[in-house]
Amino acid sequence: MRLKNILIVVKDIERAKQFYHDLFGLEMILDNDGNMILTEGLVLQEEKYWKEFIGRAIIPENNSCELYFEEADIEGFIERLERYYPEVKYVNRLMTHSWEQKVMKAPNPMVTFSKTFDVMPLINKSRMTGMKFNMLLDHCIGKSASSIKEFYFLPVGNKLMQYDKMQSIRS
Repeated sequence: MRLKNILIVVKDIERAKQFYHDLFGLEMILDNDGNMILTEGLVLQEEKYWKEFIGRAIIPENNSCELYFEEADIEGFIERLERYYPEVKYVNRLMTHSWEQKVMKAPNPMVTFSKTFDVMPLINKSRMTGMKFNMLLDHCIGKSASSIKEFYFLPVGNKLMQYDKMQSIRS
């Protein structure tokens, strides 16, 4: 088995689609009534369908994961973000780490899950081993998700399959 997509639950799927298009240039690949696949493997699921599917309450802004994007012009990106989506709440404003990496964390207003973490160890591991950064990031997200029951639903074909448990691969 291999990880193919990351699914996030959103309150308004059309607004989320526009958000990811405006800020990240993602395009819709498939629209399946409340479940939408965008380029780069991002899947949006409307909250009402997810809630019905899992039969549980959704915990908004629970800070349990993060989507990571890289941007060469971070200042220009922040200007676009604030111009198009001034209501976005920042986890932290633009800052520069001691190793000169500029970061800002701002979960979009529709996302249910968000977590921040330092990806420099992944970047270094990617450079040292030749492994793709996205593969390492997916592994970390999967490892984090293994302790959260709501992540036991994974896309298989055009369906979400529920698993009894998830196990992380030991490094």
